[in-house]
Amino acid sequence: MAHPYMKSIIDKFYEIEGTQGTNAKKAVLEKYRTDEAFKYVLQWYFNNLIVTGLKTAKIDKSFLTIKGGEKALGFSEDEMDDMKTWGIIDLLQYLEENNTGRDMDALVVLYVAGLYDQKTREGIIRIATKSWDKGLGIGRTICNNVYGDTFLPIHEVMLCASYFDNPDYYIGQTFGYQVKLDGFRMTIFKKGDKITVLSRSGKDQTGKFPLIEEDVRKAFKGQNVVLDGERMPIGFMEMDSKQQYKLVSNSTKKGGSTEVCLAVYDYMPLKDWENRKSTMTYSERYSAYQSVLTSKPGVPKYEYLFPLPCMYIGDDIGQIEAGLAWAKENEKEGIIVKDMAGFYEWDRTIACAKVKSFFDMDVVITDMTEGKGKLKGAVGALYFDYKGNKVKVGTGLKEEQRFEMWNNKKAYIGKTMEIVYFEETTNKAGGTSLRFPVFKCIKNGD
Repeated sequence: MAHPYMKSIIDKFYEIEGTQGTNAKKAVLEKYRTDEAFKYVLQWYFNNLIVTGLKTAKIDKSFLTIKGGEKALGFSEDEMDDMKTWGIIDLLQYLEENNTGRDMDALVVLYVAGLYDQKTREGIIRIATKSWDKGLGIGRTICNNVYGDTFLPIHEVMLCASYFDNPDYYIGQTFGYQVKLDGFRMTIFKKGDKITVLSRSGKDQTGKFPLIEEDVRKAFKGQNVVLDGERMPIGFMEMDSKQQYKLVSNSTKKGGSTEVCLAVYDYMPLKDWENRKSTMTYSERYSAYQSVLTSKPGVPKYEYLFPLPCMYIGDDIGQIEAGLAWAKENEKEGIIVKDMAGFYEWDRTIACAKVKSFFDMDVVITDMTEGKGKLKGAVGALYFDYKGNKVKVGTGLKEEQRFEMWNNKKAYIGKTMEIVYFEETTNKAGGTSLRFPVFKCIKNGD
């Protein structure tokens, strides 16, 4: 006894597939706006965190098993009677719970699908194996455009802002910095023994790096967690950035999974990710993954999980320049500065700031202007000449310095200060200027 609604749902998928043009496909989705079962199947299908472990090849192989008749399936009479009443949602919920790709699960799909005509049967298998994408011609963008931005959640991770966007943010803050990696972003979700691996764009990479997955199971046994990091060649800390990228780019080739590890630089409980609410500061998250993944400080416990260390933790802003100098000397791409009191954000944030390169220079203070608001009565910006053009620097000064300098203007005009800057640029008038100049110090003896 086939479920009366199964064919109706599958027919709607065929209708989308047979419709040409984005607007026309949107019209089909709009037509079924109130069909909650249809929308459930769409959400299940496009949710990358739901994996079944089933591929069409396994289904094809399992088909041979049932040629001997229903008894060859190995199910009891009661089990088969129950499955005859299943709708599409019943089948998908079964696959979500039984997601290891067992032969038995492939046979369940074949048995349920076999209750219908050939076209419906093929559609059921395409949904169960998540192999309908190209034919459908829709995805998150189109579905969310019709049903709302939250209908199909987009895979988002914390992204770094540029340190130079707000260098004052880290003054007085406890921060840590890590080497900037030149690999491929990977987010690994562990729920029970089930592992899901997503790329930066949200592409499912589960099963492509089995050695990394197995180490995650061992390291976080009994825990439901999310690991955020980058796929890197083993031994990457001893390589320059070009060598890192070259080796990791080959890791998707056959056999390449033995040559890479996950460089872990963030961690959180799975429930925090699911709720989109971070409950742990970076200091707590850093301590959590370091304690699990190291046998002793600086020594990784697992071959395919590398706990990326902070090379410095403290509040000395001068250490950022020292870290960048180390990166430059060792031909690394740069460093990542992290607010140790910051929470994980699913967005770009200054609490995770990338610093690629900057240069230093000694210049003479030629003028200064008063600040506004809370900086009234204090220095707002210092000025200096650069290649015949007047340039100002307003960041990097501590609050007490601003008041002290403004109250002693004559003593500071003509003094030499050291600045750092990102690059040379052109101002609005076409003159030469500096991008993101930051005050570092007044030179001793000047």
